[in-house]
Amino acid sequence: MQRMQPDGLLWCWLPSTVMYALVRALLAAGADVNAVDETGSSALMEAAAFGHQDAVEALILEGADVNLKNKAGAGALKRAVLGKHKAIEQLLQDSGATEGGD
Repeated sequence: MQRMQPDGLLWCWLPSTVMYALVRALLAAGADVNAVDETGSSALMEAAAFGHQDAVEALILEGADVNLKNKAGAGALKRAVLGKHKAIEQLLQDSGATEGGD
C-alpha cells in the first residue's frame, strides 16, 4: 500500500489546486487515506493546517479519520484552528471532528 505523504514533500508550499490534484492522484493509486508520517501526522492534518480546503474535503469523502491525532496530540481540527482556517474548522466539525482547539 502506498503512503499518502511522499517522503521529502513539503505539503505546505503547494498551491491548493496542486495539493488537491496530488491527493486525488494518490487516492486513485490506492494510497492509504489514514497513513501517517514519522510524527504521526496524516494528509488530512497537513491539508487542514495549511488551508487546503478542497484536499480536506476529498480526504474526508474518502474516509479519512477526522479524529486521528499525531504524536503531539494534535489532530486536523486543532491544526485548522491554529492555522485560523475557519471554513476547514467548520467542515471538520460537520464531519464529526470532536477534538478541542486549545
